[in-house]
Amino acid sequence: MQEIVERIWVCAEQLCGKRLAPALALWLPHYTRHYGRLLPTQRKLLGSISAATLDRLLAQCKARGREGKNGTRPGSLLRH
Repeated sequence: MQEIVERIWVCAEQLCGKRLAPALALWLPHYTRHYGRLLPTQRKLLGSISAATLDRLLAQCKARGREGKNGTRPGSLLRH
């Protein structure tokens, strides 16, 4: 289940859980076309998943994406 959500999340340009929950219905037909069929139970669960659950599932992926991307370093002009 987490793998499915992660793939759709990346393809949907990393939406927040609140926006991803209704977008799953739009992305599921494309997912089956590109990655294979989903079981009816998986489809049912993805249709009823809440935004908070999506945020919890994607918390590790979001944390991995932020490593080493700190843009608040002082410039070279301030050092001299």
